[in-house]
Amino acid sequence: MRHFGFIALLAPFALLAFGCEEDPSSSPGGFQLPEGGSGFEIPDSSTPTPDSSTPDAPAPSGVTVTVVRQGAPQTDVRVIFHDATGAVTGDFKTDATGVVTQPVAPSMVTVLAPYFGDELSPLTYLAVAEGDTLTVELGRAAGTESPPIGEYSVTFGQGFDTAQDYRVQAGPNCNSFGPADGTFVVTVYPECVGAQGVVLASASGRDEMPLAFSFAKNLAKPMGGATITVPALPAFVAAGSLTVSAANMPLGEHAWPSTVAIVDGRAFELGFGANDLAESPATFRVPVGFADAHQVDVGTYSNDSSRAIIKREPATVGNITLDFATLLPTLGDTNIVADDLKRPKVTWSPSASLNGTDGGIVSLRWYGSSGFQWRFVVPPGTTEVTAPALPGDLSIPPSTEADVALDDLAFVEATFLADYKGFKSLPMPTNANLSLLSTDAPLPVNGTVRTVRTVIRPD
Repeated sequence: MRHFGFIALLAPFALLAFGCEEDPSSSPGGFQLPEGGSGFEIPDSSTPTPDSSTPDAPAPSGVTVTVVRQGAPQTDVRVIFHDATGAVTGDFKTDATGVVTQPVAPSMVTVLAPYFGDELSPLTYLAVAEGDTLTVELGRAAGTESPPIGEYSVTFGQGFDTAQDYRVQAGPNCNSFGPADGTFVVTVYPECVGAQGVVLASASGRDEMPLAFSFAKNLAKPMGGATITVPALPAFVAAGSLTVSAANMPLGEHAWPSTVAIVDGRAFELGFGANDLAESPATFRVPVGFADAHQVDVGTYSNDSSRAIIKREPATVGNITLDFATLLPTLGDTNIVADDLKRPKVTWSPSASLNGTDGGIVSLRWYGSSGFQWRFVVPPGTTEVTAPALPGDLSIPPSTEADVALDDLAFVEATFLADYKGFKSLPMPTNANLSLLSTDAPLPVNGTVRTVRTVIRPD
């Protein structure tokens, strides 16, 4: 009924509009109905309008800490809360789901991560905020290795003219080399294979640069030590090209980029550029129609810092530029004050503010019989860290070993992280590199990561 009421209401105005001379300044057709379609209706006055005074949803509060090892929840891991001075304010253990949840966030959180036997490797988050969700990845226990899950047996229908060497990859660090007429047996580890099995074969010339590629996707994953025979790969196809250029490279700087092809979240090596970006762009030979994305990286080094730019682009992009003007500041001199070996302090003096980063990682190591290590996750702009106190029943850090040293110091800025909250939410490993700090680890999405890392030199 409201549709008819609307038409009746408009009738006198419609007659007036169509009966008058057209105004040249009006829009075409003179009077126009709203583009509401057949469902357009006048609001019913009996329908209450939204109350603009309705309060917003409450801001998230509390903190959740999750501890996993290779995806499995870890029970009874101690999680320590601290105030802003580092004093202990809470001592909890993860439940059967590997989680500690508390309604009020502390200033700092330390996870006493089991490392080897009775040894612990603490990881402390600074500047914890309400609503934070923190995940600690224990990784494999020290002294253990992940066994292979099986093998791929790969053959070619035929080789490629002028090729001298062949390589078959099933993922990162899963390779086999040999002649074209041989059988390539690739040992497969869990980290090599994603949701699908993939093999990439490359045919190289005398200069060891790829000339052509062949590949197979959607392969069954070898499990239980089984060997899967891959149907003979299709004919090799001549390589395409990817050009990497440098912008704003400082005078006297030199850099040789490297690149990987990314498929199903796994990296396949394509090699290093044959030339210095300071002299000319680098051209990489890439498999046509294979990758979801290509990722390139380049690093520079100074007396105190190594800096890198890592950029991932869709595989359809044929030219990638790395802008050296966006390199993060160097970290400068570092210093450790260890008057109290239980709570040492480390400082650094960056060449410019690190406020534009998403966060950083600091690692201290006590050298001696234990090799005790303690990691810290720190907010942007941080220039010093003092270790918080730990519960009195713990004999860590060791107080009798005087050699405490900086083991790692790094900051990260990623285009796909909004701020420190996003950085803190990343799975943080206790005894391995954060993946964003590894130039050969595939980025999770297209974008750019900039890193700076202190150069650790032996005394």
